[in-house]
Amino acid sequence: MDKYSKSVNGNIGANNGHMIQPNSKVHSAANTSINIVDKKMATEDGKTEIDEEEEKDDETREVVDILTETDFEVKKLELLEKAKKTMKEINNSQHDRTSEGHLTETLRSSILKIYNSYFWLKKSSIKRRTEYRLLLAGELILNDNNTLVIFCELCKTILHSGYRNSEGKSVGAIFKPLKNMIVFLQNITDNRDPNVCKTILEQSDFLKILIQKLHEWKEPHLKQELKENDNILLTTTLGTLHNIAQDEDSIPKLREIGIIEAVQPYIDSSSEIKRLASLAILANVVNEEESRILQSNDDLITFMVKSLKKAMHSKIRRCHGWSVREITRTVRMVARNNVNKRTVVTHGTLPLLVELADQPKYTEEQREAVKALWTLSFDKQNQSEMIENKDNICVIDIFIRHSKSEDSEVRRTCTKALWTMKDGLRTSQYYQQIVENLKLPDASKTSKATNDSHVMISYNWGHQKIMKHICSFLRNSGMKVWMDIDDMHGSTLQAMATAVEKADIVLVCFSQKYKNSDNCRAEAEYAFQLKKKIIPLKMEGGYKADGWLGFIIGAKLFYDFSGKYAFENKMKELIKDVQTSLQEMTDTATILPNTDIKVQALENNHVVSFSSTSSAKSTKMTVEIDKVKKWTPQRIAGWLDKNSLPRNLLGRLTGIEIAFLCVLVNESPDMYYKVIGEQLGVKDILTMAKLRFALEVLDTNA
Repeated sequence: MDKYSKSVNGNIGANNGHMIQPNSKVHSAANTSINIVDKKMATEDGKTEIDEEEEKDDETREVVDILTETDFEVKKLELLEKAKKTMKEINNSQHDRTSEGHLTETLRSSILKIYNSYFWLKKSSIKRRTEYRLLLAGELILNDNNTLVIFCELCKTILHSGYRNSEGKSVGAIFKPLKNMIVFLQNITDNRDPNVCKTILEQSDFLKILIQKLHEWKEPHLKQELKENDNILLTTTLGTLHNIAQDEDSIPKLREIGIIEAVQPYIDSSSEIKRLASLAILANVVNEEESRILQSNDDLITFMVKSLKKAMHSKIRRCHGWSVREITRTVRMVARNNVNKRTVVTHGTLPLLVELADQPKYTEEQREAVKALWTLSFDKQNQSEMIENKDNICVIDIFIRHSKSEDSEVRRTCTKALWTMKDGLRTSQYYQQIVENLKLPDASKTSKATNDSHVMISYNWGHQKIMKHICSFLRNSGMKVWMDIDDMHGSTLQAMATAVEKADIVLVCFSQKYKNSDNCRAEAEYAFQLKKKIIPLKMEGGYKADGWLGFIIGAKLFYDFSGKYAFENKMKELIKDVQTSLQEMTDTATILPNTDIKVQALENNHVVSFSSTSSAKSTKMTVEIDKVKKWTPQRIAGWLDKNSLPRNLLGRLTGIEIAFLCVLVNESPDMYYKVIGEQLGVKDILTMAKLRFALEVLDTNA
């Protein structure tokens, strides 16, 4: 995020992303003349919060590179070596303290050098700065010299012990390096490097102290009584958390540490920078139910839309320091949950998004705008108004025109948006012919191609590793499986549609990331529309399907691959379920090899092996089940007595119910034990054991 805030010395600093620029001369003086800085800091810290709205053109403006490519490579490597040397100095001196218990001057100086290292190429093009900063981030997290971990540990210690003296005044030797480290963390996370975010997320105690401070700063901030140095840390903390929250893999951990409760109060902040940051954080982390926090705050949505409009008309395309791209992304994140889609539209976002989508000069903004429009189109009322061209906004025209964009991401998004709206467009007199020309799939004309049918895996890219192993298991069990392993986002629309249409079964591998993906939603809803058999696979512990995904999955039995249970056990259950379902569809048994199939899978980074069930055993079991279904009450009573099972509990069972228990105990043991406990009243271990073993060896010839 490109934002601006005042540093402790009162100078204006500029943010690239959530980035604050240094004033090297002032910072150098601050670290060598502690007494002078303490007096200055005491004056500043005595103030309450300052106006954060001042903006000016900064390093985010594109510049022309002076260095040749060769000279740039030399310069880049030179600067990285300089930074690596400083990182080693920090590693060696991280535990050094003065007699007063402060960080030593050597350590403070090294921290300042790393802080400044982020800006060493700020007069180069954005492309070159980004390249350098990503390499710098990589050096920071090397195992032997993890400067990010050291910074988190030092910040945690200082925040815990405090940076004020007995008179309540900030001590420069303590606060200054703290500020430099926290601002650096904010800047380096702005590059959206997932490894950087992961490293910081692993520092649980550091994150907990940040959350604790957010709670402590809440009341004085809302009363506008927060001291200036605390205000600087508050702004930077929110910026850092927002940067991390943009990485979807970070969301479970952020929710676990209580980020929603800590950040929510700040959406009522009088500081517009903090309101935007809080809104953006919450939009990334809330689930469907919690998203009402945003919907119920009408002023907040209005503020977001006004901020976008203001940024679009700004010469530097920013408002409150936030770029147009970032605010547009926030709009999309707010609209991600069904409950907010309509609210966002009624607050006037469509004309702004259409304007952004129709200006290819700003590619990143255009990409975000068309993605936001696609997200909003999943709401039926929004979609209807788009097709009717209410208020002459021309959303559909934008999608049609840019479905032929030179930018592949814009082109794919617009094409998929039209596909999402295909049924409504076909009923439109104006758009019907245009849609036909685009040759979008028509569910009403879909016929099942039994000679080319398969099991389709619908999943989010973040779970590809485990899905490859699941796919291998299914294929090794004799099944034909369709899985896009090359590029989930790049797969052609027609390929995806055909895969769904020809599928006998669709495995919906659900998680929060799956639910948040418009690509995954398009696949799942198309499968649901075509009445395909859907078998859910749970990929994320603690996540319960909600919103549109909850509607599709409903009360279906799912297989938990989140790591809670042994992978091989769940895989066996899944294979049996798929085999049984395919058999029911074709009325013929699935033909598998007569010998056990050995399959390898990756579990906890180790290769493990197990065998799938052979067809001989499966066929035998099917025969036994068919016989049990026809058991008479007398035959059931004899079976109960032979296995010493109590008639008072189980005597009311029918043959088909016993057959079902036999299938259930193999396919889903968890559900089996729940059924016999809750519905049959089997509570004691001995009866459970007798019933379990009796079902395993059914003597149908007796």
